[in-house]
Amino acid sequence: MTMDELSGWCGGGAYGVCVAFAVDGAPHDAAWLAHAALWLASLRGQPDDALWLDDGTLYFVRRYDCDVDAAALRIGIEQQGAVARWLGAHHEAARGMRHAGPCE
Repeated sequence: MTMDELSGWCGGGAYGVCVAFAVDGAPHDAAWLAHAALWLASLRGQPDDALWLDDGTLYFVRRYDCDVDAAALRIGIEQQGAVARWLGAHHEAARGMRHAGPCE
């Protein structure tokens, strides 16, 4: 599955539909992953968001209820894509800050 420049996957089951987008910036270090996971856990209204690391690729995964209407699903997926892009940009910025010295 692709949306704009994002790649990912989706799958359905008895409890809804899961959509995942790859987060750019591999390799993802453990400290950044912990901070990103805690940030996701702190968000109200998005209890079904998760990060999933699979064979070196980090995915931002969201579960949607079976009865979600098409408009809400589209809006949710577009928002999810924006968050996946933001996570990639945030990781890149954080990695750059760690590599820069105090005088750079």
